[in-house]
Amino acid sequence: MSDGPARLPHLGTDKRDVGVAVLRAVAGSVPLAGAVLSELVTNLVPDQRMDRLEKYLTELARRLDEVAQPDRLRELFDDPTNVALMEDGAYQAARAITGERIQRIVDCVAYGIAAGEVDNLLKRRVLTTLGELDDQHLAILRAHSIPSYRAVDRLRPRPVATLGRPPSLKELEGTMLWYSALGKLERMALLDFKPKLKAIENLYPVPQYDREGRLEGTYQITSFGSQLLVSAGLAREG
Repeated sequence: MSDGPARLPHLGTDKRDVGVAVLRAVAGSVPLAGAVLSELVTNLVPDQRMDRLEKYLTELARRLDEVAQPDRLRELFDDPTNVALMEDGAYQAARAITGERIQRIVDCVAYGIAAGEVDNLLKRRVLTTLGELDDQHLAILRAHSIPSYRAVDRLRPRPVATLGRPPSLKELEGTMLWYSALGKLERMALLDFKPKLKAIENLYPVPQYDREGRLEGTYQITSFGSQLLVSAGLAREG
């Protein structure tokens, strides 16, 4: 383990100077994992925002320093899947808007690299899926992982039909975003929709619809959804 991160240099605007600064920052801040990562980043996302890449690489080096034994690091990066995973994470980090999003990417990459028992295809698919989700998607998915309906209710907008007045534009937008997010999580196999059925004359179960014409039912988190939350540091295994 390192004694602590060194002060990172300010990154300039010249591409070559930026690349050198990143390499020195990573290798200097966490010598153990940074030395391995610095060998892999020479030509990585050369035209992207290097301040975000700097944060990503530094945090990833720290995380790998925590989860992987020293003699395992070189072996881990001999695996081309792990190299590709780190590169995929760098591209996402370069487009990240917040530090929180970069941390989620770091957690996902570090988990995938260190978890040798996880299928290689699953590692990259989880990270790719994370890149297609925004903060609302993650909040909804996480709420569905909690065994209490209150977590989801705190996020769900009030049904327009129950307002007793014309909804505001903000309320309409909130409802549209909510159902759009649920639909995307279902399409990506992160949530599974269970329709509410009612038997007709005790013989033929038929789907039920609410006052707005939407199919009634409940969403349940899938195993893939749970794996994504664990990988991104938003849930514990088991």
